[in-house]
Amino acid sequence: MIKVCVGGTFDILHAGHHHLLQKALDSGDHLTIGLTTDEYANEKRNRVVNSFQTRRKNLEIWLEKRNSLDNVNIVPLSEEWGPPALSSSFHIIVVTPDSQSVAIRLNQHRKELDMPELKIIVVPLVLDSDGVPVSSTKLHSSGASKNNNSEANP
Repeated sequence: MIKVCVGGTFDILHAGHHHLLQKALDSGDHLTIGLTTDEYANEKRNRVVNSFQTRRKNLEIWLEKRNSLDNVNIVPLSEEWGPPALSSSFHIIVVTPDSQSVAIRLNQHRKELDMPELKIIVVPLVLDSDGVPVSSTKLHSSGASKNNNSEANP
């Protein structure tokens, strides 16, 4: 069984998240999503993100629409690496160019523990009509958080 991992805040699900998550789903048999805790998510932001429970529910709705919920485990992520830092059962990590350095550091950590390195799959950022990467922060500032419903964002 190929085990894949991905991590993030997934505050307002958007096309970039959809692309990242779909690539992660397509890359193996089981996916573990590290979803940042409220504390960790708000630590480095100048805005408040939606609650862990809201973000988890929106991920579950998105996954259910793709008949993938049974192959996914969503776990709280309270630090940078999460479960792949301690478990050798993972094979692949899916990241964006923005988080590729985290995956490289994770592999260095795993190597120090005599664990196999993860295959790193880098998914390109999705750009909006202006050629700027889509982001929850940008959507939040435009008021999209009021409609944070993954059903409206297939």
